[in-house]
Amino acid sequence: MLTVRFINSTLERVAPAWHCPAWDGSDACCNPEFSGASNDVEYVLDLVDAIKSRHNVDPDRVYLFGIATGGFMANRIACQAPDVFAGIATFAGGVWAEKSRCDPPAGTSTNVLNIHGEADLTVPIEGGVN
Repeated sequence: MLTVRFINSTLERVAPAWHCPAWDGSDACCNPEFSGASNDVEYVLDLVDAIKSRHNVDPDRVYLFGIATGGFMANRIACQAPDVFAGIATFAGGVWAEKSRCDPPAGTSTNVLNIHGEADLTVPIEGGVN
């Protein structure tokens, strides 16, 4: 008998009416006023800690998935805090325009699966600024 227990926490970034409600995932997407300098990573990590404190969570089985701007955000978190997640997966998300900004702490790593189509005109597969 297979028993699957999981916690699904779906997040949406809230922003003032004059700001884009997209995640500040990198300098290549979405919030040029932040360019990856916001506290969005801290917010997500604080939420993960809160969930872990309230539920019996196996830290080796915590995953992050992001679509579009959430994919940029998941890739940013993989760069900044890879030891928090067993793996991340993205769909149509990108990475940093300035690749040197993805500099994980020494001795840390995570598994990454990026799913992307060659015909995507919004977020080109070869990268660049969206």
